[in-house]
Amino acid sequence: MVALRAYKAAKVYADKGDIKNAIAMYELAIEDDPVNSALHDRFSWLLLNRTEQYDYAEKISKKAIELDKNNCDAIVGLALVYYRVGNILEGDNCINQAELKGRTYSFCNLRKAIARYHKEKTETEINDKISLLEDAQGKLENAEKRNKNNGGYDAKNLSDIIKYQDLTRAKLSILRAKRTRMSNSM
Repeated sequence: MVALRAYKAAKVYADKGDIKNAIAMYELAIEDDPVNSALHDRFSWLLLNRTEQYDYAEKISKKAIELDKNNCDAIVGLALVYYRVGNILEGDNCINQAELKGRTYSFCNLRKAIARYHKEKTETEINDKISLLEDAQGKLENAEKRNKNNGGYDAKNLSDIIKYQDLTRAKLSILRAKRTRMSNSM
């Protein structure tokens, strides 16, 4: 009962933007219910999206998966932690596991594409930037082709696919033009 009350309090604190107290309540909830995989996953999501405590989020996500190897949300959560810190390979490995556990091909390719879209910002070489964005573009095209658009999550995924296709095309256009100008000036 303590875990449920602490979890509800954590959600209230998080909704109010009081992340310090939200974390304290999640920790209390986990102390009371240490084998609740979903609780660990929700806590990791808070850490990932409302703090920069990525190591802590990774630890909590791994614990969620350890508690329930079929917790697809926790597997995706761990992938997102890896993507956030720029570890595309480990993120992709987790997303591939999530697909094996039931996440759609479209969703998985969307997540991989978004990771590459954001990873491009950390690259310094223009050819590396373009390569990442071209990879993202291909994954987005595949995601769109395989999206069933049955409403709900499929509709949201399709909306995100279209959004990132537009963003990726625009960045690619700019970078390709820049590369051409650089080549012509040599």
